[in-house]
Amino acid sequence: MVDSHLCDQGKVFAKLDLSNAFNALDRQALLQAVHEEFPGLAPWADWCYSRPSILFLGKQTVRSETGVQQGDRLGTLLFSLALQRAAEAALRAPRRGADGAVDLSFFYLDDGCLAGDAPAVARLLHLLVANLAAVGLQLSTGLGKCEVAPAGGDASDVSLDGFPPGFRLRTDRSFELLGAPAGDANICSEHAKQRVAGAAALLEALGALENAQVALHLLRQCASFCKLGHSARVVPPTAHTASLLAMDDAVRTCLEQLSGCSPSDDSWRQAQLKLNKGG
Repeated sequence: MVDSHLCDQGKVFAKLDLSNAFNALDRQALLQAVHEEFPGLAPWADWCYSRPSILFLGKQTVRSETGVQQGDRLGTLLFSLALQRAAEAALRAPRRGADGAVDLSFFYLDDGCLAGDAPAVARLLHLLVANLAAVGLQLSTGLGKCEVAPAGGDASDVSLDGFPPGFRLRTDRSFELLGAPAGDANICSEHAKQRVAGAAALLEALGALENAQVALHLLRQCASFCKLGHSARVVPPTAHTASLLAMDDAVRTCLEQLSGCSPSDDSWRQAQLKLNKGG
């Protein structure tokens, strides 16, 4: 979207994030959405959410009156249903007008984006903020949570004057969306480098564990890929090759520390093959 409008000084990409969304959603809005969209599910939702639940905190109790319960397998569905109704009420507004057009709009749980002509995006954002507030939701004002990236980059004359408060202007044409970096190879490489640094600290501590069996189990099940596995799936390998190689080295060093042996380069390459390839 950004690359296709590099020469358009008026186009922007707005990244949205909702603050504490799963805990803040108004339960009456949730139940109304269930009754209208999934009436067969309504009795169960009423039983779970029509009255405040009691949470135990030591000897104290806390009334849980908003949001979906953590651990509820229907929680994501119920949250998405209420959010969709609030978002659609704004997104059904005219996408093209005197102030331009909105080219793209979508939400994935509490993350969303709008893209198009800056005035039109700003107009739709104001409608969206009002509709979200009606169901207990609001945009996050934390650094980097809600951003506006002009397609024209530094050459763009887009400002935040017409946008709701809390947005940050990113003129380097880069941002992070759903945990993935969007930008040139340098941006992607730096993003991956930061994740490798965090994973390397974990791997170093793992290699120092006294119980090698526990350390090996943790290495195989989660510590060897961490958040970098997501980056590897959504970013072209050529955009962060150096970081991926650094992660490989950190995993190998951790394995050597906990096993007390150093596999040869050939053995290490074979260990990374699938079983049907001799690994």
